[in-house]
Amino acid sequence: MCSGRCFHFFFLAVIFDVAGLIIFFLGIFAHFSFSDFFVQSGPIIIFLSLVFWIFWYLGNISKYMYGQKKRTFRLFYSLGKLYLHPEN
Repeated sequence: MCSGRCFHFFFLAVIFDVAGLIIFFLGIFAHFSFSDFFVQSGPIIIFLSLVFWIFWYLGNISKYMYGQKKRTFRLFYSLGKLYLHPEN
C-alpha cells in the first residue's frame, strides 16, 4: 500500500478531508436555515486534518535523514574550524 508506515494517521487525515468536503458542499447546496454553519465548519475540519497529515509525514521520515544531517553538520563544523581557527 502506498500510505507508508503510519496507516492510522493517513486514514484519519483522509476521513477528515472527505468529511470536511461533504459538510462544506452540504452547506453550499442544501438549503437549511443553518447552512452557514456547514459552510464554515467544513473548512475547519479540513484544516484540522492537517494535524494528521503532519503526523503521517513525521512518522514516515526515514532514519537516513538523521544521518544526513549529522554528516552535513560535521561538514560545516570542519569548514568553520578550518576557516575560523586555522592551525599554524
